[in-house]
Amino acid sequence: MRKSYAKVLEEYCEIAGDYEDGINALKMMEISRLDRIADALEGINNSIEKISNSVEFLEKLSDCVSE
Repeated sequence: MRKSYAKVLEEYCEIAGDYEDGINALKMMEISRLDRIADALEGINNSIEKISNSVEFLEKLSDCVSE
């Protein structure tokens, strides 16, 4: 758990160097993390869509084979 705090502190220090006050740096850090979460969720959504398409294809194939 300590390593994760070190990573967060390192990220904050990198971002804080671009801003005059810590509040803006924290906001930018929050936005950056939210962007990463959004990207991960989009990736999950794309994977689910691919799986769904595969399932639909297999259902159609199964219908053809069973006839």
